[in-house]
Amino acid sequence: MKKTLAYRILQVVSLLPILAWPLVFYVSLYLFDDPNGNASLLFFAINAYPLYLIANLILSKKQYENQRSLSALLLIWPILLMALVALFLS
Repeated sequence: MKKTLAYRILQVVSLLPILAWPLVFYVSLYLFDDPNGNASLLFFAINAYPLYLIANLILSKKQYENQRSLSALLLIWPILLMALVALFLS
């Protein structure tokens, strides 16, 4: 089944947080400044977030044929998370 234009736009917008990855990577290097902490697991979990978004996109594509509403919800949560971060930083 052919995907709608709105669904395609939603796919692109849900992947926009990947553009912030270089900044997140740079900031996450400062996790290692704490001499008492073990930040390696947290470092890898934070820097793997593009993989979470890509896996979310793949899952959404697989669910599109059977459950379109679930597929759209899978694409909306990164957008909502981005909006919450923008509100928190402002």
